[in-house]
Amino acid sequence: MTAAEAGPRNTFTFTLTQLHESWSTQVVAKAWSDVLTSASDAAMPQAVAPPPAEVVEYRPVSAALRGWATHYGESFAGQPLGCGYGPYYPWDASIVAVGPSRYREWPCGTLLQVCGPAGCIVAVRQDSCPGCASNVVDLSEAGNELVCGSPPHTCRVTIQRLRPVVVLQAEGGS
Repeated sequence: MTAAEAGPRNTFTFTLTQLHESWSTQVVAKAWSDVLTSASDAAMPQAVAPPPAEVVEYRPVSAALRGWATHYGESFAGQPLGCGYGPYYPWDASIVAVGPSRYREWPCGTLLQVCGPAGCIVAVRQDSCPGCASNVVDLSEAGNELVCGSPPHTCRVTIQRLRPVVVLQAEGGS
Protein backbone atom coordinates (compact mmCIF):
# COMPACT_ATOMS: atom_id res chain seq x y z
CA MET A 1 0.00 0.00 0.00
CA THR A 2 1.30 3.44 -0.89
CA ALA A 3 1.21 6.52 1.34
CA ALA A 4 -1.43 8.06 -0.94
CA GLU A 5 -3.65 5.04 -0.40
CA ALA A 6 -3.13 5.10 3.39
CA GLY A 7 -4.03 8.82 3.67
CA PRO A 8 -7.62 8.66 2.49
CA ARG A 9 -8.24 5.45 4.40
CA ASN A 10 -6.99 7.03 7.67
CA THR A 11 -9.13 10.09 6.98
CA PHE A 12 -12.14 7.84 6.37
CA THR A 13 -11.44 5.91 9.58
CA PHE A 14 -11.11 9.14 11.53
CA THR A 15 -14.37 10.41 10.05
CA LEU A 16 -16.14 7.17 11.02
CA THR A 17 -14.76 7.47 14.58
CA GLN A 18 -16.00 11.04 14.84
CA LEU A 19 -19.36 10.02 13.44
CA HIS A 20 -19.58 7.11 15.90
CA GLU A 21 -18.70 9.35 18.89
CA SER A 22 -21.15 12.01 17.78
CA TRP A 23 -23.88 9.43 17.20
CA SER A 24 -23.21 7.79 20.59
CA THR A 25 -23.42 11.14 22.36
CA GLN A 26 -26.68 11.99 20.61
CA VAL A 27 -28.20 8.57 21.36
CA VAL A 28 -27.24 8.75 25.03
CA ALA A 29 -28.44 12.34 25.32
CA LYS A 30 -31.77 11.43 23.66
CA ALA A 31 -32.17 8.37 25.88
CA TRP A 32 -31.56 10.44 29.03
CA SER A 33 -33.88 13.14 27.80
CA ASP A 34 -36.61 10.55 27.26
CA VAL A 35 -36.03 9.05 30.71
CA LEU A 36 -36.10 12.43 32.43
CA THR A 37 -39.15 13.60 30.51
CA SER A 38 -41.14 10.47 31.26
CA ALA A 39 -40.04 10.49 34.90
CA SER A 40 -40.93 14.15 35.36
CA ASP A 41 -44.28 13.69 33.59
CA ALA A 42 -45.14 10.77 35.85
CA ALA A 43 -43.83 12.33 39.07
CA MET A 44 -45.08 15.89 38.61
CA PRO A 45 -48.53 16.38 40.07
CA GLN A 46 -50.91 18.75 38.45
CA ALA A 47 -51.15 22.26 39.88
CA VAL A 48 -52.27 22.06 43.49
CA ALA A 49 -53.43 25.01 45.57
CA PRO A 50 -51.00 25.86 48.37
CA PRO A 51 -52.17 25.12 51.89
CA PRO A 52 -53.82 28.01 53.72
CA ALA A 53 -51.41 30.39 55.44
CA GLU A 54 -51.30 30.36 59.22
CA VAL A 55 -51.66 33.78 60.78
CA VAL A 56 -51.34 34.39 64.51
CA GLU A 57 -53.87 36.82 65.92
CA TYR A 58 -54.13 37.97 69.52
CA ARG A 59 -57.52 37.83 71.22
CA PRO A 60 -58.41 39.43 74.56
CA VAL A 61 -58.84 37.08 77.50
CA SER A 62 -60.01 39.76 79.92
CA ALA A 63 -61.28 43.31 79.99
CA ALA A 64 -58.70 46.07 79.73
CA LEU A 65 -57.53 47.56 83.02
CA ARG A 66 -56.46 51.15 83.53
CA GLY A 67 -53.02 51.49 85.03
CA TRP A 68 -49.53 52.92 84.75
CA ALA A 69 -46.38 51.98 82.87
CA THR A 70 -42.94 52.58 84.31
CA HIS A 71 -39.55 51.54 82.93
CA TYR A 72 -36.64 49.48 84.24
CA GLY A 73 -33.77 51.83 83.69
CA GLU A 74 -30.62 51.21 81.66
CA SER A 75 -28.70 50.13 84.78
CA PHE A 76 -30.54 46.78 84.77
CA ALA A 77 -29.07 45.81 81.35
CA GLY A 78 -27.65 42.30 81.42
CA GLN A 79 -29.35 41.34 84.71
CA PRO A 80 -31.25 38.00 84.70
CA LEU A 81 -35.02 38.15 84.29
CA GLY A 82 -37.10 36.55 87.05
CA CYS A 83 -38.96 34.14 84.76
CA GLY A 84 -35.77 32.55 83.41
CA TYR A 85 -36.02 34.01 79.88
CA GLY A 86 -32.44 35.28 79.88
CA PRO A 87 -31.01 38.70 80.67
CA TYR A 88 -32.74 42.07 80.50
CA TYR A 89 -32.01 44.06 77.36
CA PRO A 90 -33.28 47.69 77.27
CA TRP A 91 -33.91 47.46 73.50
CA ASP A 92 -36.22 44.41 73.78
CA ALA A 93 -39.74 45.87 73.63
CA SER A 94 -41.30 42.47 74.47
CA ILE A 95 -40.24 42.55 78.15
CA VAL A 96 -42.80 43.37 80.83
CA ALA A 97 -42.69 42.87 84.60
CA VAL A 98 -45.72 42.86 86.91
CA GLY A 99 -46.26 43.43 90.63
CA PRO A 100 -46.89 40.74 93.27
CA SER A 101 -50.68 41.13 93.23
CA ARG A 102 -50.69 40.04 89.55
CA TYR A 103 -48.24 37.11 89.76
CA ARG A 104 -50.99 34.44 89.77
CA GLU A 105 -53.31 36.19 87.31
CA TRP A 106 -50.46 36.97 84.89
CA PRO A 107 -47.90 34.15 85.32
CA CYS A 108 -44.58 34.07 83.47
CA GLY A 109 -45.15 33.83 79.71
CA THR A 110 -48.48 35.71 79.75
CA LEU A 111 -49.07 37.96 76.73
CA LEU A 112 -50.10 41.48 77.68
CA GLN A 113 -51.17 44.31 75.43
CA VAL A 114 -50.11 47.63 76.89
CA CYS A 115 -51.50 50.80 75.25
CA GLY A 116 -50.54 54.36 76.09
CA PRO A 117 -50.42 57.81 74.53
CA ALA A 118 -47.72 56.86 71.98
CA GLY A 119 -49.09 53.46 70.94
CA CYS A 120 -49.55 49.81 71.86
CA ILE A 121 -47.24 46.83 72.28
CA VAL A 122 -47.80 43.13 72.82
CA ALA A 123 -45.28 42.03 75.43
CA VAL A 124 -44.55 38.88 77.42
CA ARG A 125 -44.42 38.80 81.19
CA GLN A 126 -40.78 37.88 81.70
CA ASP A 127 -40.02 39.38 85.10
CA SER A 128 -41.35 40.42 88.48
CA CYS A 129 -41.55 43.94 89.85
CA PRO A 130 -41.73 43.61 93.65
CA GLY A 131 -42.30 47.37 94.04
CA CYS A 132 -45.08 47.66 91.45
CA ALA A 133 -48.72 48.15 92.51
CA SER A 134 -51.48 45.95 91.06
CA ASN A 135 -52.14 47.96 87.89
CA VAL A 136 -48.55 48.97 87.17
CA VAL A 137 -46.39 47.28 84.54
CA ASP A 138 -42.66 47.82 84.30
CA LEU A 139 -41.56 47.95 80.65
CA SER A 140 -38.16 47.85 78.99
CA GLU A 141 -36.82 51.20 77.78
CA ALA A 142 -37.85 50.33 74.19
CA GLY A 143 -41.31 49.16 75.23
CA ASN A 144 -41.86 52.24 77.36
CA GLU A 145 -40.89 54.56 74.49
CA LEU A 146 -43.35 52.79 72.17
CA VAL A 147 -46.15 53.11 74.74
CA CYS A 148 -45.39 56.36 76.58
CA GLY A 149 -43.22 58.24 74.09
CA SER A 150 -39.66 59.48 74.27
CA PRO A 151 -37.79 59.78 76.54
CA PRO A 152 -38.98 56.86 78.69
CA HIS A 153 -41.21 57.99 81.53
CA THR A 154 -44.27 56.96 83.56
CA CYS A 155 -47.61 57.25 81.75
CA ARG A 156 -51.25 56.15 81.96
CA VAL A 157 -51.98 52.90 80.10
CA THR A 158 -54.53 50.19 79.53
CA ILE A 159 -53.39 46.63 80.16
CA GLN A 160 -55.12 43.61 78.66
CA ARG A 161 -54.28 39.92 78.80
CA LEU A 162 -54.18 38.25 75.37
CA ARG A 163 -54.02 34.76 73.99
CA PRO A 164 -52.61 33.78 70.60
CA VAL A 165 -55.00 32.18 68.11
CA VAL A 166 -53.82 30.55 64.89
CA VAL A 167 -56.12 31.46 62.03
CA LEU A 168 -55.95 29.68 58.68
CA GLN A 169 -56.15 32.11 55.81
CA ALA A 170 -56.84 31.17 52.18
CA GLU A 171 -54.41 32.51 49.61
CA GLY A 172 -55.14 36.17 48.91
CA GLY A 173 -57.68 36.31 51.72
CA SER A 174 -57.66 38.30 54.89
